[in-house]
Order: sequence, then C-alpha cells, then structure tokens
Amino acid sequence: MRKHVISLMSGTAIAQAITLCIAPLLTRFYSPADFGLFGLFVACISIIGNTATLRYELAIVIPQKRDQAASVFVLCLPVTAVTALATLVLVLAIGRHSAALLGQPALAPLLWWLPVSVFSFGLFQALNYWATSQERFPEVATAQVMRAALAAIIQVACGVLLASGVGLVAGQVAAQVSVSAGWLWHTWRRDNHVIRPAFNIEGVKQAALRYRAFPKYGAPQATINSISQTLPFFLIGLFFPAAVLGFYVLAQRIVQAPVTLLASALSQVLLPRYARLQADGAGFARSMLRTSATLLVLASPAIPLLFLWGDEIFLWIFGKAWAMAGIFAGWLVVGMVVDLAMPPTTSAVTALEMIRLQLGFEVAVLAARSTGILIGAWMQDAVVAIALFSLAGAVVNISFIMTAMLLVKRNGTQRGVCAE
Repeated sequence: MRKHVISLMSGTAIAQAITLCIAPLLTRFYSPADFGLFGLFVACISIIGNTATLRYELAIVIPQKRDQAASVFVLCLPVTAVTALATLVLVLAIGRHSAALLGQPALAPLLWWLPVSVFSFGLFQALNYWATSQERFPEVATAQVMRAALAAIIQVACGVLLASGVGLVAGQVAAQVSVSAGWLWHTWRRDNHVIRPAFNIEGVKQAALRYRAFPKYGAPQATINSISQTLPFFLIGLFFPAAVLGFYVLAQRIVQAPVTLLASALSQVLLPRYARLQADGAGFARSMLRTSATLLVLASPAIPLLFLWGDEIFLWIFGKAWAMAGIFAGWLVVGMVVDLAMPPTTSAVTALEMIRLQLGFEVAVLAARSTGILIGAWMQDAVVAIALFSLAGAVVNISFIMTAMLLVKRNGTQRGVCAE
C-alpha cells in the first residue's frame, strides 16, 4: 500500500506544487473580485461535477473481475453525458437569473462553460477509478500533473494577454477537457479488449442495479458534501462584495492543498484495501484509527502557524491586497486538519456500502456549517462567518470518525459470528 500511496502522492504533490507556485503570479494578474467569480464557477462545477456519474465511479474498484468493473465504467459514460445535458438545460433556463440572485451578474457569461466542464470532470473521475481498479497509480498521478500544468500555463498566459478574470475559468476548463480527452483515448487503445464487450445493455443494466446504492445514497451525500464545502462561496458572494469572496477563494486554495495532496491519494488506495478487510472488524478499526491519528499529528502544526501569522504570510507572498485572505486561512486550517483525517472513514463506509450513514452526517455538516455562515452574515462579519463554518464542520466530522470506527468494529464482529 505504501508504494501506491507514494505514487499517487507524488503526482498530487507535483500538481499542488504547480498550483501553489503560480498563485503569487495569479494574485498579481487577477484581482480579488476575479478570484471571487472564479470561486463561484468552481463551486458550481464541484456541486454538479461530483455527481456527474451519480457516484457510480466509486463502484468501479469494487468488482473482483475486470469485465464487471468495465461494465460499471461504461455505465458512467452515458450517465455523465445526461448530467452534462441537464446542466446545459439549467444554464439556458436559469443561468442569468441565478447569477443575479447571487448578487454577481458578471458570473452569467461564465456559466456557459459549465456543461462541457461537468462532462469532462465526470469522464476524468471515471477514468481515474478505472485506472485505480487496475492499480495503475502512476497513470493517475501523471494525469493530475498534466491537468495542473496546462491550467497554470493557460491562466498565466490569459493574465498577461487579456487582463480579464475569464482567464482563470478558461485555464481550468481547457485543461480539464484536454487531459480527459487524451486519457480516454489512451485508455481505449490499451483496454478496448476489456471495455468493448462491456458495451451491452444487459451488462450495464446489471451494474446499475447491483450498485444502485451509490446513486440512491452516494449521489445525494456527494451533493450535500459539495454544497457544504462550497457554501461559503455562495453565501459570501450573496452577503459580501466579490473581493471578500476572492479572499476566501485564495485562503481555501492554499489551506486545502495538503488535504488534496494526502486525502485523495490515500482514499484511492484505502478503498480497495478496505473492501478486502471487511471481515476483520477489530483490525479494520485499528487501521482506521492508526491512519487517522497519524494524519492529525502531521497536520496539527499548521494551526498555530496560520492562526497567529496568516495575515503577514499572505501579505508577503501574495501582495498587500491579500492580507485578509491570511486571516481567513487562520480559521480554515482548523477544519482542514480534521478533513485530513477523514479518508480512512470515508473509504471504510464506502467499502462497507454504509452510504446512508455518510449521507446522514453530510446533512449534519451542512446544517452546522450553514448556521455558522448565516450567523456571520447576520453580524455582517466575514471573519466570524468563516470561523464558525470551519469549527462547526470540524466538530461534526470528528463525531463521524468516532461513529464509523465503532460501526466498523461491530460489523466485523457480526461477520465473524456468522462465519462461525
């Protein structure tokens, strides 16, 4: 497992390094308001894109046979296309009205990029988990690096040539589309002997029925999780100027980098491993506890660093216009530390198909974070809103980790009794 984690982390680390290294350049080419609009666009992609396949992509790694995994992969393709088409209909029907409702009319032209972004994002996720099911982790890492590098090049070029906030969105979309298309072509050339036979209605229908818990519970859970994570984008955009939202976007990008680096790579490796470890409840729970504790210890030093000196650090690195982003980062890092310990828990409940439990806790996180944001908006204080958002999410997620460990241990005990 360690080799796989290192392989994925190396790719994610390079991708994150690219994103972080160009941030000081982007903050000098683009204004806080530009970052604010970009944040709203990315939030829309996150909410729709994370359920583009109705979460069927997670089921690709579960079957033991390649032909069954291929059926799930093929199922993801039409589902993603339908989601993208539905997104186009929504943009046509309520795109301009939604932008005005959020108090950000400049967002409306950017929403036309959403359908193609959603389709390419869903395709990327399906390819990601197909490669994971074949344990081709270096391939996943390469795709992540290529996507980050291409986005960086286009965003910087647009910043120099256009001096317009649309460059941030253009870089994001062009990189996602290009890398997804190239990866699909590469996958088809290598695996078409496995994937081609899976293009049959009966096999795809069986896959859809076998893993129906993922769209039934996983898709709502993922949507709620995305809304919970992106809630500040919409509420800050609604109650505060776009520049304030831009401060949050930068702070969130910097603080979330370690979570993206470790959590995504670790989840992809833990999920197939936990699927094989279900019968050993005590060992399963110990593995979860050990991994979560290690992640917490590694991340904790970031709290005093950003909480005490975040504004000065951001001012020095990103320019004098961005000190408020450092204050936001000082509060967001608390939630980030807990988020970093979540992959063992989310991987475990997915492997055990306890999607309903995860959905319940996502609802709780959403309610807690919404309350925090609304209190801050009522007080007309963005710092209070971000602080309560972060602390509320941390408390509920800690409860989720503890509950999942108890249930995993109990589940293994019950399986052991049945086996006897």
